[in-house]
Formats: sequence, structure tokens, C-alpha cells
Amino acid sequence: MPSNVQTRRIWRNAVVFDGLRTLEGLHAVVVEGEKIAGVLPMGEVDDSRYNHHQDMGSGGVITPGLVDCHTHLVFGGNRAEEFEARLEGVSYEEISRRCGGRVLRKNCLLCGPMRKGVRSGEGPWFTH
Repeated sequence: MPSNVQTRRIWRNAVVFDGLRTLEGLHAVVVEGEKIAGVLPMGEVDDSRYNHHQDMGSGGVITPGLVDCHTHLVFGGNRAEEFEARLEGVSYEEISRRCGGRVLRKNCLLCGPMRKGVRSGEGPWFTH
């Protein structure tokens, strides 16, 4: 049975990075339910106000949920076809099966020179 009581949590003495900059000094981050209710400099934290909050610890760094968007050197070159395929709903598994696009097929061990000219039913990718 769902509870109507919100979970209240507090992290103390944390370095806070807001996505653009690191806030000066140490802060407390207060969360009520699923939302950040406050980010306070430690000097402004009234312990009596937060004594019913679950203490989540002290120290460390708090950042927003960051997306690790990166690529690897093996994927050097233009991956526009893969991007277009994803926009059209093609799964990552299917893109991988197709050897990751036109640029990557040159480096694919399974699609080496012996497979040259073999194409799948759709798109320019080689199949295994």
C-alpha cells in the first residue's frame, strides 16, 4: 500500500556542482520525496528543522545526473547513418549486427575483405 508520507533526506558538508559551476563552500542538500527542496550553505542549516530527515551522510561531491556521452577512437569518423537509424527506431543491437554503419565496416573483423559487397536487406551495412 503506498504511503502518503514523503521521504525526507539530507546530505551534509557536500561540495555541490550544479551542472555549470561548483558552488562556493560546503552545502547541505535537502530532498523531500522526489524533489530537491533546498541547497543551503552549511552555516545556514538549522539542525532542529531537519532532525526528522534521514541523514544520508557527510562529505563528498553532489552533481546532477550527468549523461556520459562519449565515443571511442575505434568509432572515429562520421556516424550520421547510425544516428539516423536510431531516429528511425533501429535498436543498438541491430546497428551493432550491421557493424555500426558504413564507416565502421572497414574495421570490422567479421566484415573484412572476403565479405566485401555483401549487404543486408536494408541500409548500406554489412551483415555477418
